[in-house]
Amino acid sequence: EIAYYSSLNSAFGLQAAILGGFVFVEMFDNARQESNELPNHNVRLNMYSVFSAIVVATALHIIITTTLLKTLGPGLGLNGPVGSMVKAVDGLKIELGYVSKSFIILMVSFVTSTILSFWVCMDSIAAIVSTIVFILAARFWIHFSLRIIRRFHWESEELYSKSSGGTTNTDDPSLKLGVQLLQMGIKQAESSETDSIMEGYLDICGYFPPQGKVIWDRKYVILTGSGQLAFFEDRKSYRMNSDVNKLSNRPLRMSSFYVQPNKDASAVDSALQILLCPREDDSFKHWLLRCDNDEELQMWRLVLDASFDH
Repeated sequence: EIAYYSSLNSAFGLQAAILGGFVFVEMFDNARQESNELPNHNVRLNMYSVFSAIVVATALHIIITTTLLKTLGPGLGLNGPVGSMVKAVDGLKIELGYVSKSFIILMVSFVTSTILSFWVCMDSIAAIVSTIVFILAARFWIHFSLRIIRRFHWESEELYSKSSGGTTNTDDPSLKLGVQLLQMGIKQAESSETDSIMEGYLDICGYFPPQGKVIWDRKYVILTGSGQLAFFEDRKSYRMNSDVNKLSNRPLRMSSFYVQPNKDASAVDSALQILLCPREDDSFKHWLLRCDNDEELQMWRLVLDASFDH
């Protein structure tokens, strides 16, 4: 998906650069055209210049935006913490909508400036014929574009279920592959107490039931092969001190907890959350882990379930 959205940004950026460069050069050439026999030449020339400027400005906007998306999107997905690939794909998908709208503005402005250029550079007969041909061509462009869009259109609901719990489609091949890779990582890391099985940013909250106040704190969370859950301020802090046994805040041992569905909907929104309850005494401190999306929730549930046996 990263490659797919990167190729789309490349296509939009390339087309915008071609159109913007073409109009930029023609704008100054047409500005030097002598007045034809048609009245109000300066008015038509000024209108042409305004729409040409809109084309160039919009093209530059698209070029800058798509360059940033091509650079930062895959960079987050490849180099970020666990779950960053999903964030990168979702971000590229959202930004693609804005790029598409900008490209539509670019095309409309380009068509308008082209028609105005007919009335700046040509005599009346040639300008009328050229305008009619261009309008007829635009009608066919719209017709065939809509036909292609309808042929290949799909709804996002076809990929993800819309149940009240916001569950993820477990038949997704990419999710199955991720589960298999995590299972392999768990087996390889079980013999080490410090190797990370799963890591990433989560919202965490420790509270005492039944009326404990829920205060969220963003932490970089590490789950080790020995079944210990450690909290760091950020990813850099973990890289500088990866030994969870030397932390001032003692990590949680997952064998002392079990996962329980968060049914206290009146206190907190239970979506995308994992509730860790102590096995010995239910009055002890409970822990809430809140993920950013359904994919992260599935992955964390998998590795936490595997770590409870340690």
